[in-house]
Amino acid sequence: RNWILVTVALNNGELIRLYKKKFWLMNEMKLEAIEEAQYTTWKRRASEVDDQELDSMKAKRKTKSYFKQFMELIGLDKTLDHFTYELIKVNRQIGTKKHHHYKACKVFVIFNHEKSQRACLEAMCVGIIPALLDWEGQIDDKYLMDGNLLHIKEAPEPSDMIYENLDIGLYRQFIEQIISWAAVFVLLMVTYFTVVACFDNDQPDLGAIMISLWNGVLPEINRVLVQTFESHHTWSDVEDSFLTKTVACRWFTSTLILYIVALSDPTQFLGVYYIQQIQKVLLADALTNPIIRVCDVSGNLKRYILAPIAGTDARAKALNEGTDWLLAERYTDLAKTILMSLFYSAILPTGYWYSALACFISFWVDKFCILRLFRQKPPSGDKLVRITRTTIAVIILIHCVITAHFYYGWPYDELCPTKQLVNVTGSSFTPADIGVTSPVVWKEDCQQNSEDLLPPTGKEKWFPSDHQTDLVKFYNAVSVAVLVYVCVVYFGQNGVLSVYSLFYYRHKPVGDHTDILFDTVESGEGYIPQFQVAGLHHAVMCVTCVPPAPDTPAEAEFDYYLLNWTASKEDEDENGEAMIVELSNEEQVEIYHAANVYFDDQLEGLSADHKNKSLLARAKQYIKNEQTVIRGSYAKSITGRAEIAKRRNSKEKARSASDVQEAEMVENPQLEKPSP
Repeated sequence: RNWILVTVALNNGELIRLYKKKFWLMNEMKLEAIEEAQYTTWKRRASEVDDQELDSMKAKRKTKSYFKQFMELIGLDKTLDHFTYELIKVNRQIGTKKHHHYKACKVFVIFNHEKSQRACLEAMCVGIIPALLDWEGQIDDKYLMDGNLLHIKEAPEPSDMIYENLDIGLYRQFIEQIISWAAVFVLLMVTYFTVVACFDNDQPDLGAIMISLWNGVLPEINRVLVQTFESHHTWSDVEDSFLTKTVACRWFTSTLILYIVALSDPTQFLGVYYIQQIQKVLLADALTNPIIRVCDVSGNLKRYILAPIAGTDARAKALNEGTDWLLAERYTDLAKTILMSLFYSAILPTGYWYSALACFISFWVDKFCILRLFRQKPPSGDKLVRITRTTIAVIILIHCVITAHFYYGWPYDELCPTKQLVNVTGSSFTPADIGVTSPVVWKEDCQQNSEDLLPPTGKEKWFPSDHQTDLVKFYNAVSVAVLVYVCVVYFGQNGVLSVYSLFYYRHKPVGDHTDILFDTVESGEGYIPQFQVAGLHHAVMCVTCVPPAPDTPAEAEFDYYLLNWTASKEDEDENGEAMIVELSNEEQVEIYHAANVYFDDQLEGLSADHKNKSLLARAKQYIKNEQTVIRGSYAKSITGRAEIAKRRNSKEKARSASDVQEAEMVENPQLEKPSP
């Protein structure tokens, strides 16, 4: 066999989401309880409560004031009564869902040889439409499964998966996107009217602050929409959805609002007041958001105010975790700064310096936040980078088009030369009538802007020279060239390939395959269905554990080193400092069982056939390399991590001293062949 691990995921997303809430509630109860016995008592009470006591708890909740009920709802007044009541409701819902028979929705296969993976993809990849319609003629009959044509593609990274959302179909995701974009549109309208009100009342400083404020508020609202309302299959899709919505919000807020305001009176484009507005917005964006990030108000509130008054040590440690963040938010901030400087570069060339200052400050602030304040993120793919490249290309296109319009409307005085007599005071007169003998140029009101996508290339009567005509022609030509390039290279190619892949998809490998076997990679990670719980330092598995033989305790069908976390325990040394101690195999297995839905008390009593085949996902490992297990377990252990850090530091010291021989002597072969 060429595959290492085969994982069959079921459409049990509702059950997993209920268990996600249950584990969160139990963890919150544990953090709030003073003693373990108290936590155990409340947990048992939540599982054994009857209808009469539940009705009593409902009545007790209604006697509380509306303010206290609201504080409990938003999580600012956490009580064990509240958590117990919610846990009872979740347990009852699980009691209903656990009897459902769930079906397979996705299958993940990890090959031992990369060459075998590519051979499978090249032989069995088809378009999604032939797979849905079972067009059997697309591939060889031997690759059909019971007469069905499978839709096979390269899987995302294991750490990128959101297993509780795999049951969500395309139709529901489409509806969620429509609702999310409608909410974003409403927010943009509110932003527009608040910012315009500031400028209309001659408050440019307040308007600039409002723009910076909305640039900080809108991403947080988008974060809530994307992470709580929308249902994505991978974290990369979450980042992509957040990126597109936040880019649209920040482009509109920082750039388009000022431009729309000026269109009502084009003569203000070159006015000192309007230029100062742009400068203040650029400066506010360069300083306000970085200052807010480095202050980390929410993180400092948890660390220095809430943590010292926490009731338990576990709660204090949970409050001292790093601040959550999204990588896409940093990309949108960069795209917003670049767009605004390029958009107004024709009338404000110094905007490039403001943009450079903003990028410089953001670099050092983000570096500090990532190393000191932010929570560590799991590995992600390069999709965000590719989307950002497309975004930058669109920004350059917008720059060329808008610059052509700025040069076309120059000098924005709404006056054009004319040879006709101009009626100014109600009567017509000649220069001689008012004592003027030198040549006079009469001017009349005229419109100096174009409503077309690209302005006309001919010479207009308000152009002072032919150089302005040449500039407009040049930027029109560049705009057309960039437009063709962006449409063909970025959108056209992707669009054509996307439509083509619906019918005739073929896998295209990148580079040559490697000869490294997966079972020799000590840090290899498998597709083990699990979910993250806020407040827990590790994920919770939702995978079947089948007894390997009669009269033996239930155990996983895969090695635990394939997980992206390792069972460990905190303790204190002789000096009272925190440390992580090694655990025995029995202690590790106990932790792994406690972190698996399969061993939950509510699932006891179910038939073995239902529990093992149609309730939870199943992950089975077919190739087990004992040396890899040893190396993988050792590399994730306390001693192994210390050894890896020691080797890395030794290599850096040797490299800085240019002493290759010393580096070879420092190498410790224990990591390669550790003692059992």
